[in-house]
Amino acid sequence: MSRYFSTARISLLDIRTHWDPLLHSSNTRSTTFRSGSTFDVYSIPQPPCLFPLTIKAVKSQPGEGLAIEEVSLSTSLAPYEVLVKTRAVGLNPTDWKHSIGMWGDAGFVVGCEGAGDVVAVGSEVKHVQVGDRVGCLLVWHPGTKRTVHSHGIRSIQLLVCVEAPGGHVLRGSCVVPDVPISPPCRSLYFRHDLPYPSTVKSGTSPKEDILIWGGSTAVGLHAIQLAHLSGQRVIAIASARNHEFLKSIGADVAIDYEDEDVVKQIRDSLDGLPLKRAIDTVCEKGSTHHVIDAIDPEGGYVTTTLPVDDETSSRRAQVKVEFVLDTPIKFAKVLPMPSVPEDNERAQAWNAHEQSAIGDGLVEGKGSKCGYTTQKLRVGEGLEDVMEGVKIMKRGAYGEDKLFLF
Repeated sequence: MSRYFSTARISLLDIRTHWDPLLHSSNTRSTTFRSGSTFDVYSIPQPPCLFPLTIKAVKSQPGEGLAIEEVSLSTSLAPYEVLVKTRAVGLNPTDWKHSIGMWGDAGFVVGCEGAGDVVAVGSEVKHVQVGDRVGCLLVWHPGTKRTVHSHGIRSIQLLVCVEAPGGHVLRGSCVVPDVPISPPCRSLYFRHDLPYPSTVKSGTSPKEDILIWGGSTAVGLHAIQLAHLSGQRVIAIASARNHEFLKSIGADVAIDYEDEDVVKQIRDSLDGLPLKRAIDTVCEKGSTHHVIDAIDPEGGYVTTTLPVDDETSSRRAQVKVEFVLDTPIKFAKVLPMPSVPEDNERAQAWNAHEQSAIGDGLVEGKGSKCGYTTQKLRVGEGLEDVMEGVKIMKRGAYGEDKLFLF
């Protein structure tokens, strides 16, 4: 049976089914997979109370290649670490960019998103416990050369390990709580300070617009839904073929990003409401410039899912531009990103009050009780498919679907 591994301060571990009693055993060891973000297959050592000393991982190679290699594991579980038995993983654009793309280097382990069962937790982890089924975002550090078995360990922001909807939806859990929902959640609630969905009464009329550039991306899809649930009037920018779908999940207006007058169309669509908030989920080919230009003359606030250069961030003095990641890393090998410690408390509040409600009753293809939905899934299996999926993402040979593997 093939399984996958991933790690960071959230560590994803695979233990075969007959090890499940260990999930509730006081003898469970606090073992951390210090191998970057890795998906893997391995043979279980005996006796079953011991975790394996090595795993196989998809690693980047010289010349932008990928290969399956065996890497060693080390033990210890820090206060904010969570050890997870992985059952499924999702692929994201950042995976190829930090492995076989412009920000990658040889010797790094690929991947940052998974779902599975909690095997052990650190002393400061309060929102999940052993036995919970969770979705995880792994926070790695691809900009620093390290030995692969210690590569990528960084402080966990608690948002990135959340209980899966209903405690049993594996495919959905890898799509709802992890990488796609983390940036929009941070943007909308930790940066823009929008009201939580649970505090907004149904039928409340919007008092302001919000612009989501890249509405059909994974992050954009979640940002649209969250903003809608928080009472915003949503303007989504995406390819015309996705407009009807985006409107069905909460966008009030959809505009084609390829239109030359896209900024004018945005301004013309405001319906008398202010536009002071925006998220750019694409951050390429001038998208952030367009987003900044669309903000009201009085100014506003733009959050981005990738760091932008100084020229872009200073394009308009009245518009603040901020990268949403809150973890101390050196992004793309050259850009230092500071930590935002307050986000741990914000994430705990989100997990306590909102996350479970959004995913409650989630059924793949139908959504949750509150109408929240996930992306279409393109499903694969095995480490070879992980490598192929990374290459597919680099080629751009996918649309609004999510590449997902067991």
